[in-house]
Amino acid sequence: MARPPRNTAKRPAAPAESIDARVAQNPATPPGVLGRLAEQPEALIRSATATNPRLPLRVIHVLAQDPDPVVRRHVARNPRVPYGVLTSLTQDPDPEVRRTAEEALQAWEA
Repeated sequence: MARPPRNTAKRPAAPAESIDARVAQNPATPPGVLGRLAEQPEALIRSATATNPRLPLRVIHVLAQDPDPVVRRHVARNPRVPYGVLTSLTQDPDPEVRRTAEEALQAWEA
């Protein structure tokens, strides 16, 4: 009896942005790599970087001023974000960023 042919088709490669986003979220990613990922033009990558719990403080300060509100909202959710950055994000022009920062401040003060 003949065996059915094996599926030899390759799976499509993951987009580079998706791979970079996963690297950005990995707590084992070195600080220097996180700094470079925070400078990428794609908001998806910067946003993923903003969620990293080992994000260097200098990068947090940079991403807290990112033009994309989703990136700033993820900064507000980062457990490493300093109190002063959260306070300034409560004045953000985007209402979702303000709400997220206010909730983080309430948790900080609890």
